[in-house]
Amino acid sequence: MIIHIFNEIEKVCKIKICKKKKIQGARTGTVYKITDSKDRTWAIKITPRKQIKGDVYFYKKVSSRKICEVPEVIFFEKIDKNYVMVSSWLEGESVENMDYKLGNDVGKKLRKIHEMKVEGCGQKNSKGWQYKNWKEFLRANGERTGQVINRLPRSNDMKKMMFDKYKKGLAKVDKVDPVLCHGDLGKDNMVLKNNKLFGLIDTGWIVGGDGLTDIAYLTNNQSDNQDFVNGLIEGYGDLNIDDDRFVFYRLFLWLGKINYNISIGNEEKYRKISDKIVDLNSGWSI
Repeated sequence: MIIHIFNEIEKVCKIKICKKKKIQGARTGTVYKITDSKDRTWAIKITPRKQIKGDVYFYKKVSSRKICEVPEVIFFEKIDKNYVMVSSWLEGESVENMDYKLGNDVGKKLRKIHEMKVEGCGQKNSKGWQYKNWKEFLRANGERTGQVINRLPRSNDMKKMMFDKYKKGLAKVDKVDPVLCHGDLGKDNMVLKNNKLFGLIDTGWIVGGDGLTDIAYLTNNQSDNQDFVNGLIEGYGDLNIDDDRFVFYRLFLWLGKINYNISIGNEEKYRKISDKIVDLNSGWSI
């Protein structure tokens, strides 16, 4: 199957693949770094998930504003049962230290991304947006919330606290004008040059929605790194956070991760995430 995909790419893109290297640790599909006969470097992403369409849309929008570097997509098709995307390879350094300076730079660029309005929520594809409004997205993706919370190895009082925080926050996100979001803004999806944020790759499940989810996602990932979070908030600027709403997003994202890891049988990751939720009990907001 892989050989067939490579042959199709060579034929359609009119390139000759000379070298290919499978990238280890890719979470949303199989990724190869390839070099063609003209010594150009490309990324090939192969995945059965429709979510990859969000990458194409996000790259196009961010590129139009020149906010930061993003891959240039030269090929995107469904081959057999997989979606295949060929894009330019962003050369740079991986993130080693999530410090205040990087947080500040990420915050500034994220603010510019969130200034771009979009017309729907969730993922964008050739037929339009997945959801017409933000509430519809949250309800559809939070259907298993009760089951996930009940499965957590925690006391009934703790579970009740989570239910209460979830419901209280959900009630405050009725009216959200959706903006462009990244949806998976972790260090693995950042490319650096000279210790500054150079480029972004690999979007997540929220490309259109409330920009505060990107802030909540980063805060969850860096919950033990207040230095980075302080830089992020200062760089973003004028972030008027409603505590209930922000707590809801942090919980919504944690539970989504837990649900995903339960579905793929990753028990170890599921338990690590559930432990972090409890650790956040005394510090839900920034």
